This record gives sequence, C-alpha cells and structure tokens, in this order.
Amino acid sequence: MGEISFSNHISNKKSAINSKAKLAGVAKHNLRKYHSQDYSRDNITLLYGTTNLMQDVKNVYRKEFDAALHEYNAKQTRPERRIGDYFEHVSETEQDMAVEVIIQCGDKKFWEQNSGDKIFMKQVYKQLLLKLQEYLPDFKVANAIIHFDEASPHMHIVGVPVGRGFKRGLSTKVSKRSVFTPQVLSEVLQDKMRADASYYMKVIFQQEVREKKKGKNHDLSVAEYKVAKEEEKIEKLSTDKIGLEADILVLKHRKSTTQKKLDELDGEIESSNIFLNSHARISGSTINKSPMATHCINILDIFLELL
Repeated sequence: MGEISFSNHISNKKSAINSKAKLAGVAKHNLRKYHSQDYSRDNITLLYGTTNLMQDVKNVYRKEFDAALHEYNAKQTRPERRIGDYFEHVSETEQDMAVEVIIQCGDKKFWEQNSGDKIFMKQVYKQLLLKLQEYLPDFKVANAIIHFDEASPHMHIVGVPVGRGFKRGLSTKVSKRSVFTPQVLSEVLQDKMRADASYYMKVIFQQEVREKKKGKNHDLSVAEYKVAKEEEKIEKLSTDKIGLEADILVLKHRKSTTQKKLDELDGEIESSNIFLNSHARISGSTINKSPMATHCINILDIFLELL
C-alpha cells in the first residue's frame, strides 16, 4: 500500500480575505472566471454553493447575523451608530470577512497515475467537506469547489467564521480568532482531517496519508501555497526550456551537416559545368583537328557517357 501527501492551508496575512476586492479575487480564481491556457473552467467541480461566490457569502451573512444586527440596532439611540448592511460594514474594517481553506490529498505523481478517477476523488473531498463542517459548526461554508485542472486535485472552501457571546457590538459577529484557534489549527485541521483523509484514501485508492512531520502544527498559508505552486510551474517551464534548447542544438547540427553536403554538391556541379563547357568548345571548333585532338575528343565522349 502506497503513501501520499496531505496538506491543509488557511488564508492569512497576505492571502487574508479582508475586503470585497480580495473576496472577488478569490471568486475569480476559484471559479475560473477568466481566460487562461493554464486553467480550464470545464475541469472544476462545484460541491457547495453557486457560481456566484460573492452572493454565497452575503447569504451566509444574512442568515447568521441578521438577528444580532436587528438586536444591536434596536439598542442604539443615535442613528449614526446603527449598521445598515453588516456585510458592507465588515468589508470596510480590514478584518477577515471570510476564510479560505485549501485541502489537497496526493501530489502530482499520484494524480498522474489516477487522473481518470475524478468521480472517486470527488467523493473523498465531499466526505472531507462534511467532516470539516462537523468539526467546525461555526465555520459556515459558503462555497466549495474542486480543481482538477492543476498538477494535483485540491479543494477550495470559502466560509464565514462566526463568533458568539460578545458584549460589545453585535452579540454574534464575524470572528476568525474565535473559530480558528491554535488548538483547532493543530488538532482539527491537521490531526483529525489528516486521519479522515487517510481513511478515505485507503478505502478508495488503497493509499495512506503520510504522517505529519514532527513539530509541524500547520501547513503553509494560502499565499505560501500559491507561491509553492508557481515555483512548481516555473521548475516545469525550466525543464521544458532545457529540452527545447537540446532540440535546437540537434536541429542546428543537422542544418550544418546538410549545408556542408549542399556545398559539396555545388562544387561537383560547378566542376561538371566547366568540364562540359570545355568539351563543347572543343567539339564545336571549325579548326582542323589533329589526330591527337581527335583522340582526346573521343576519350572525352566516352567519359561523358559514363557519367
């Protein structure tokens, strides 16, 4: 039974979704809403939500925060302190308005050997999504999609972390810190999800997930993950470039050899032309030919017949 890699990444720092522009960028990438030779809109699978990720997130906001927002606004005596649209309000505060989790089972080598098993890989990610929702009930999933158009399949999950019991502001509000604690990052996103991934991959693909490296509580951030992917792409392009350069050298050598042969043929043709012209002058001369000259001409005629 083989072993495969497992990784679980969460958006933070540079990849944090802390504005509508960032959320729109995530939607554009995840749903392939642009033209690129590197990606294919036909090779992705939507597991949860719709093709309008922005609206999916807004729907979660309304469902989870409308009651708390109404309660908060009812307590405000000053109109300017009331919040009209909580989604718009949070998008202007530079806090994490949503969180993205990227889960990947297997690497490029594994997928090259199993690229025809998309339906089975879909089931693995579907079960992992259900497990994530079970472990983190306050991480409200808005959208989940599988990418099959890259080196190895992986799942993008975008959701809203919901914090409860606050004394200031809304009693229920967006709070990444409340949901994604250090304990959750280590015990849930890594240990439990890794064990679940290993179970499903073993049942479906007869592959086990390699154990986590000692002292590693969480994997790369989404930003670091995407940088790593770009480095893989650059490495592949470099390898392709070396191969093309080798092909060019072979073609240049063939061209040089061919040119040399052409030059040799040109020399032979030129020598033959000189010989033929000389023969024509001798044959067409009106001067009386001596026996010796006639003998030479006859030898030339015989030689030309042999050419």
